[in-house]
Amino acid sequence: MTLVEPPETSARLAFAEPLVTDAGICAALGHLAHDLGAKLAEAGLGARRFTLVLYRSDGTFAEARIGTSTACRDPAHIVRLLGEKLASLDAGLGIDVAEMEAHETAPLVATQADLSAGQGSATPDIAALIDRLANRLGPRRIVRLANAPSHIPERATASRSALTTEQANVTWKEATETAGKRSELNRPPLLLAPPESVTVVAEIPDGAPVRLVWRRVARRIVRAEGPERIAPEWWRALALSEDQRPATRDYYRLEDATGAGYWVFRDGLWSDERAAEPRWFLQGVWA
Repeated sequence: MTLVEPPETSARLAFAEPLVTDAGICAALGHLAHDLGAKLAEAGLGARRFTLVLYRSDGTFAEARIGTSTACRDPAHIVRLLGEKLASLDAGLGIDVAEMEAHETAPLVATQADLSAGQGSATPDIAALIDRLANRLGPRRIVRLANAPSHIPERATASRSALTTEQANVTWKEATETAGKRSELNRPPLLLAPPESVTVVAEIPDGAPVRLVWRRVARRIVRAEGPERIAPEWWRALALSEDQRPATRDYYRLEDATGAGYWVFRDGLWSDERAAEPRWFLQGVWA
């Protein structure tokens, strides 16, 4: 027995004569989206998942589901997303009842419209574009970066579905503050995944590089800053043997003779006699 999640709010239309044409179903979709949007607006809510259910005359039903990256109650946006699913729905002998359900509701605060919108300089609605791509291509194909609980650079962010509820309601102010905190660490805008192995020459073993060879091209370093030491996450290494545990990293910010910047790290310490010889990796670059 399968338990069906009840909708948090819904709108329903019953027809005196079964709907059999695409035009009639599209018109019903518009009415349902308007009625459901009005109910959500009255409650001060938006929803992130919507389901259109078409009950056929023979007792069967067909349904289409969509999701949004942020809470939504805009009828036009809902119709546009669900309208792309109608071609896959079979009306059979006709539709007696149509219902639209809203799930995962959340408070939706009204926002001030851009006063310059009427002058042709409106900001594109990125959330609407994400919704269209994710519902057309699949939610797992469109991803966003989310913060992850790690101070290791390549683990500090993780890919999440654009339609996931995690961090979906982060405000612009909160996102800006988070980006500002990261910029204070002077991290490069482009990180390589995974870090690429490089060859360096240093004046002393634990010193900053004076020459860098990356992708078979030698670069003369004219300016260096560091090291910034990032220790390994010891709790991840509890189940590993001593020779398998990750090493301490020393990060350097480098600039070559052309002005290009590089973020490199030495994986391991020369002073650690138990570890293998340290290796160098390029983690990111500045333009």
